[in-house]
Amino acid sequence: MEVLIDYNFNGSHRPKHHRLVRRIAATPIHHLWFTRQAYQASREPGRSRPDTAAVVYRFRGHNALDPRDKIYSLYRLMAENPRLAPDYSRSAAELYKDVAKVMMETSGTLEILSHHNRPVRGIGGLPTWCPDWTVLRGRRILLWPNHYQAAGNLHDPAVFRIRDDTLTLRGKILDRVKWLKAFESDDFDSQARIYQDILDIEHVARHMYNQGDGAGS
Repeated sequence: MEVLIDYNFNGSHRPKHHRLVRRIAATPIHHLWFTRQAYQASREPGRSRPDTAAVVYRFRGHNALDPRDKIYSLYRLMAENPRLAPDYSRSAAELYKDVAKVMMETSGTLEILSHHNRPVRGIGGLPTWCPDWTVLRGRRILLWPNHYQAAGNLHDPAVFRIRDDTLTLRGKILDRVKWLKAFESDDFDSQARIYQDILDIEHVARHMYNQGDGAGS
């Protein structure tokens, strides 16, 4: 894998082969190489365990005949968390909920919520806070945290409770939403449609502001 990555960035290859080499070396193989390095480093004394969310997300684009293998195939690379050990008596929905819980508990943050999706097709039976890992990355919009820590960090972890399928959080009320606009994944296939939606949103927001009841929404 190191040879292919080196060849991709430093080797001399024909232009017609460049796309093929880059597609192989810079994505799937690079993901394997990077994840293996992180896993091997975590085995050393005093080193932190691999980030479960990062590992699962990195391989989200790979397919699996059994949706549970989207997690079980990565078990060793995720520091062998016993709650995610292969157990085919569990349903995929129950497993994915356990994945979300483990991510929140081990990270101390709610970063897992940035991987939320509204699948057109999925395994079903998941609460809204639980990502469906069978949905490929191209089918949703990722809300990266971008260094914001509104939901806490390891020094000041987020406070949450999960009971059945309900996620309860502690937070602060900054404002109240007066109106919202729902977007479907297909909306983003048309720039004209998005532009019109933005105009509609601006029109409604301006009207509410003028009425004096939506200045902070």
